[in-house]
Parts: sequence; structure tokens; C-alpha cells
Amino acid sequence: MPGLGSSLQSPVFRAHPMTDTSLILYTTTLCGDCWRVKTVLRTMGVAYREVDILKDTDGGEEMVRRSGQRHVPTLVFPDGTVLANPENLLLLEHLARLLESQS
Repeated sequence: MPGLGSSLQSPVFRAHPMTDTSLILYTTTLCGDCWRVKTVLRTMGVAYREVDILKDTDGGEEMVRRSGQRHVPTLVFPDGTVLANPENLLLLEHLARLLESQS
């Protein structure tokens, strides 16, 4: 089964890096899935604003208001789409759409 690296070689993911930080990623420091999502975002050159909900309680409340849940990682896309702890394939699909809309 191909790993994440081979998925990123697809032409769909060779978009220009996104520098707009309107993508919000809610995390906690010791969350392994948060590190996984951050790795995908960095690998694809996607800028994001990170909110550690353990350090920023207002940010945690904002995450619950936007998503209706308390799971991390939670991503909020510029169009308001919310993904909570997404699998890599779902995350890549949403990022491809985001990068296409930015180009």
C-alpha cells in the first residue's frame, strides 16, 4: 500500500504553496494525530493558523462553537467546512480543492 509520500506525488498536489492562513487547525501539544495533520499541511505547503486549545482556552471554546465537538485535530477551512480528526485521504481531498481554488 503506498504511503502518504507517494500520494503527494500526484499532479493534483503540485499546486503553488498557499500562504493565506485562513485555514485554522485546532490542536494539543501531545496529540499524535495533530502532528500527522501538521506534517501533511507542511508537506503540501499549506499555510495555517494553529490554535493549541490547552494553551488558548478561548480558542478551545471557538473550536466547539465552529465544530460542535471537542476532538483534535480539527480543521476549519476558509469556506467553513470542518474536519475533525480526518483520515489522510479525506484531508488530501479537501486540501486539493482548497489549493485549486487558490490558484
